Amino acid sequence: MRYLDKAEVIKSHFVLLSGDIISNMKLKPVLDQHREQCKRDENTIMTSVFKKAAPNSRTRTLDDSLVVVSDKNTKQLLAYHNCLDQSSVEIPSRLLDDATGGVEVRYDLMDCHIDVCSPRVLMLFTENFDWAHRRPENVVTEVRPASKHCKNSSSDEEGDEDEDDVKRSAGDLISGVLESEISNDRIYTHVVSGEYAARVQDFRTYDSISKDVLCRWAHPMAPDNNILGKSTYHFFRNNIYKEDGVRLARSAFIERDSIVGAGSEIGERSRLSRCVVGRNVRVGVNCALTNCYLWDGCVVEDNVRMTHSVLGTGVTVKSNAQLEVGAILGCGVVIGAGKRVFAYQRVAIQGASDVELVGPDGSGSLFASAETLQRDGQSVPLALVNSVLPAKQFARLAERADDDDLSDFFVKEDDGESDAERVAQKREAFYRDVQETVAGKDAVALSREMINNVLVEMTNLKLSYTTELKLDRDDATRQYADATVQAFFSLLAFPSTLPADYKLNREELKAAVVKLGKLFKKWTPLLSKFAEQSDDQASIVEGLEQACAARSHTHVLFPHGLKFLIENEVAEKKGVLLWEETRLNADTKAPFLSDKGVQAILGQLKAASDDEDDEED
Repeated sequence: MRYLDKAEVIKSHFVLLSGDIISNMKLKPVLDQHREQCKRDENTIMTSVFKKAAPNSRTRTLDDSLVVVSDKNTKQLLAYHNCLDQSSVEIPSRLLDDATGGVEVRYDLMDCHIDVCSPRVLMLFTENFDWAHRRPENVVTEVRPASKHCKNSSSDEEGDEDEDDVKRSAGDLISGVLESEISNDRIYTHVVSGEYAARVQDFRTYDSISKDVLCRWAHPMAPDNNILGKSTYHFFRNNIYKEDGVRLARSAFIERDSIVGAGSEIGERSRLSRCVVGRNVRVGVNCALTNCYLWDGCVVEDNVRMTHSVLGTGVTVKSNAQLEVGAILGCGVVIGAGKRVFAYQRVAIQGASDVELVGPDGSGSLFASAETLQRDGQSVPLALVNSVLPAKQFARLAERADDDDLSDFFVKEDDGESDAERVAQKREAFYRDVQETVAGKDAVALSREMINNVLVEMTNLKLSYTTELKLDRDDATRQYADATVQAFFSLLAFPSTLPADYKLNREELKAAVVKLGKLFKKWTPLLSKFAEQSDDQASIVEGLEQACAARSHTHVLFPHGLKFLIENEVAEKKGVLLWEETRLNADTKAPFLSDKGVQAILGQLKAASDDEDDEED
């Protein structure tokens, strides 16, 4: 800024923003507001852009607890509080006196770090050599009292008390302007909503913003628009993007919200879910990657498991290795065969390699496993601030950001018998509500209007249930599918008094299969609404599995139910094979996989897949 002022290359108002911002907002409204404000108030030096965002929004950093106080009429910025570790905010009474139309206190604003500045901003940085930033960091900043408020002695004492209690920081533009006793410079605010603007400040926001871009919240800033550099991305269903030259094995799966760059290769039986894969990346056989970021040139060998991890350029992870949540590997790191990188560990190429960490065939050492960030006398794990976090754990993490014990975070769940009972009761009530909804509509013909009504009703049940228990999408979908299929099975009307080891005779089995077929055929239009994606279809099959396993006399119905799902196109080939893969990799036994009827169905699906590949060849 000082160099620009010295060079005298900027003569008019300009836009100042960080290089790590992703936004699709229109600048014209804020520019117009700034110009009009400059006409009304010659002391206007800057208009700062804020975006409406909930305090727990995933695009806000964990240390973002911003409170913005502004004049309700003029939108002049009066106070800028970052109230981390504070349960309340004190607003001096003088702010009420200074405001022309009252004050507006906002806790739902995120600073976009986008400013429209007058040329005077450059001059201010030159005059104030100690200013190093535009904004304060984790401080409370507010307008200092004008001289007319300092005449009363009691006001003086209150002002002194406020200044003793409030931690201030010089060295930035906003603090300097708001705290100045002699300057008349003013900063104004502009709030956007319905547009996207967020800043990548750490690995957690890097993850959140990347997902937003893949889900097209920042459109037209989308990969398939190919507006940055020479890229050839194409958009596919479920927010999947692939560039030209991607090679996928016939049994490889790429799940929703994923992107794969040119020259990358995914091996047999490997599954990528919500992953960002750069160019010329090789993923071996039977790998499972969830919410991971693989930069260009990474190599992941066979049987690797990793979740919520970041791999820098040229990283190699050898066979049978495992990366736990939040692992970050620097460029060029090699993780040896069979090694395990624990949660939130950072590995980088620096000095001698740690053989115990990366193995004898690896390269790298621990970078910052126990580093903590001191903030106002409290120790906050740096890993909690700068790591990729699962969405379902963010709410609890924000409440526990002052907890040093990371292992505590991964082990502890809702402890206490009362909490467990409450969850069980809610689940039972949810299953019962779904069952009653299905049973209530079974006696009537399912017209298109009726299907839409049932869909809305069941979706509301799911939303209420998942919100109350704070379930993530995968858990919610799985339990929803389980409840729905069990509701269908309840319509078979087996006597509840049957012995636990009862087996259906031939006539009973025939009648049950016929009725089950009719039920699935009737409810297919509704089930199809819930099974548009392969992972949802796998959840439907898993729900069928759970329903059949609940009672011994329904075990034999599973292959028939699976056949009906396929015939009615509720579950497609990929969804069924994904269910098989999930059950093979599960810790619990999967007795239905050994059933002859199930094996025959899976064999037919795999044979059909081979025939399709042969035709393509």
